[in-house]
Amino acid sequence: MDALPFELKVVNGILPEAAAWIKENITVINQRVYGEKGMPTEPWIDQNFGITAGFTAGFLHRGEVVSMVRACGSLDPGTVHIWTLMVTPAYRKLGLGKATLALACMLCSHMSKLTFITQVEDEAIPVYLHLSNSGGKLKVIGAGFHHTHMPNSIACEASMPESPLETLMSRYDMPPLEDAVEISRAQELKAGSRLLVSSSHKDVVKLAEHASTRTLALVGWYRRSSPVIMVEVS
Repeated sequence: MDALPFELKVVNGILPEAAAWIKENITVINQRVYGEKGMPTEPWIDQNFGITAGFTAGFLHRGEVVSMVRACGSLDPGTVHIWTLMVTPAYRKLGLGKATLALACMLCSHMSKLTFITQVEDEAIPVYLHLSNSGGKLKVIGAGFHHTHMPNSIACEASMPESPLETLMSRYDMPPLEDAVEISRAQELKAGSRLLVSSSHKDVVKLAEHASTRTLALVGWYRRSSPVIMVEVS
């Protein structure tokens, strides 16, 4: 951690004296992002996430936690799982989401891959798409399941970037919407085909079916009347 280009504040979540700081900071950012009930996980995770072979990291501004990422180990050797990525609403559109994910990647530079679980509506998807700047793809490895009370979840896998800050902070251009067809209307899947997937259960189940037989990569996220993602067939 000495090589990180940031001034660090380390909080050991296992120590009893850290409980008040975590409640006043980590719980607060959960409420700002997800509402008064906080994120859809059990309350004990705030205090004990670090003992699950994982860590919580983020950025402080004038003592206030303004972004957070949680990461934990995986049953797949060499892989880290990104559990949470969030930026408090008042500090969005400043690049903090990308910088926070880059921070997680720097802390996990000894790993070769990362995974994350998302939903079509997730505004963090454009942040994850910047991982593609390193030349790899966000491979869809599962879809259509429940995750922390969220239906129609999608699991993705990416290579760990060698230069996280450069990779995440560089511009990512999403493919034009007109390059894709709605997944419900796709007749034949060919290499290079691009599909649009809505948040409907029918679309996400169809995505799961295709992912079980073809290699699919997440390549875009768009706001229409409701958000849609674009996946590319290999």
